[in-house]
Amino acid sequence: SRDNQWTKIKVKKSQFVPTGTLNWAAVTKVYYALYATGGTATVYIDNVYLTNTPIEPFPYRTIISTFDEATSAWTVTSGAISNDTANKKEGQKSIKTTNTTTFHKAVTLDLLTFVDGVTSQDSDEICLWAYVNTQTSITTVTLKFTVSGGAKCVYT
Repeated sequence: SRDNQWTKIKVKKSQFVPTGTLNWAAVTKVYYALYATGGTATVYIDNVYLTNTPIEPFPYRTIISTFDEATSAWTVTSGAISNDTANKKEGQKSIKTTNTTTFHKAVTLDLLTFVDGVTSQDSDEICLWAYVNTQTSITTVTLKFTVSGGAKCVYT
């Protein structure tokens, strides 16, 4: 992402590293982590979703997180998060994090099948909007999904 502007980040499902038997149809937790050193990094995250690859004629979209809900819906394990209604890309709010922050939420998501029954492919993309004030301060950003049975898939 670039400093001081919204950037769409796209990650193919095939780029997530699984541990255990992964079932994209039974996602039970979504987890975000930001690690920063040297200075202050403020990151806004908005509207995370699964979409089919752009070469297909009809776009599909499965919402993962809109961040329009209260921050109390999330469990913060380090750092702090807050809703931001001024700096958002889509919807009503974004999530604002500063420096090192990890947070997650229990969910019930099917990221294997789109709403009309079309099966998601490994080439489909998890997309999110990010706004970063100082990219050089960020060392790692992680997106992780936990599925029924405890298996995980991680993108760092």
